[in-house]
Amino acid sequence: ERDSPFVLDNNAGGGFVGDKDLLQINIMQYESEHSSGAQCQGLSDPESGACLALPQFALRSGPRAKIYHDPSQVTAALVTCGGLCPGLNDVVLNIVTTLLEYGVPEDQIFGIKYGLRGFLDRHAKPVQLGRREVDGIQLKGGTVLGTSRGNAKIKDIVDRLRLWGV
Repeated sequence: ERDSPFVLDNNAGGGFVGDKDLLQINIMQYESEHSSGAQCQGLSDPESGACLALPQFALRSGPRAKIYHDPSQVTAALVTCGGLCPGLNDVVLNIVTTLLEYGVPEDQIFGIKYGLRGFLDRHAKPVQLGRREVDGIQLKGGTVLGTSRGNAKIKDIVDRLRLWGV
């Protein structure tokens, strides 16, 4: 356990998320089982078509006042998926910058090309994301990493992340 490098200025005045803060996952209340989205309120298994239930709550993400890992030992991978939306390059830039400020080594931050497909496509090698690679990307449209929809073979993606040490 150690203080976050952002404790000195209270995370630029933005404060921190509590370690036990929870976020309710499913906030929809459907009129009937025929309403769009009511059939599966979890994740659809692409192979079996079964609906995999989600827990009611998840831990809230965000900056913590204490960190519980050694940033010098972190390998991080960023992926943009689900289609384009404004600001993705700005998000990539800020995640990389924040990881570097935490102390994650510049050569241990990677971008996954072409969305979730990039985890499994032999031709889509991860790219290194350091200061030089992300400088000015917020001024470009789209996402420098590319994106895709669907084909989320979660087990295979987790296996690949383990193989890469992420």
